[in-house]
Amino acid sequence: MLSDTKKARQRADEKEATEIITAALLEVRQIYRKSAVGPDPVPEGEHWTGHLLAELGASQAAAMRFHDKALRRRLTVSLDLLLQGSPDSQMVAYEAHRDAMECLGAHIRRERLPKPTRFWTDARDRLEWAEEQARQTREELQARWPPPMRPRRRPWTRPWKGK
Repeated sequence: MLSDTKKARQRADEKEATEIITAALLEVRQIYRKSAVGPDPVPEGEHWTGHLLAELGASQAAAMRFHDKALRRRLTVSLDLLLQGSPDSQMVAYEAHRDAMECLGAHIRRERLPKPTRFWTDARDRLEWAEEQARQTREELQARWPPPMRPRRRPWTRPWKGK
């Protein structure tokens, strides 16, 4: 009986996460559509990525609530592709949006995840390559300039103890 209750709670939690992600994806889709046909949809003085992060931030956390590891991975990559996108990369955004929605739909229907498209896979590979390059650059900079050393405590000193 406890197992059924736990499964029901898990299912309800995943349903709520699905609603959060779906709402954010639909909002981001509108942002991309507006950028294709009219003036910049991003408010004055705000950066494109920051604006998308504001829209997708909660959905990134919601993606971690799914117990299916493959689904979490696909959603995370699709959301990252949307965040790394720009108004000029409409096709990547479209594929990322479509993949996330198809994965969520398959999960709701309790079907296997759909096979990713070649375009989505290529975009994921480019994103992973860029992240690896950034990581290597950070490591090289850290090796070149190590963090400042903390002063060592003299072994013969003890903290003052009051009576």
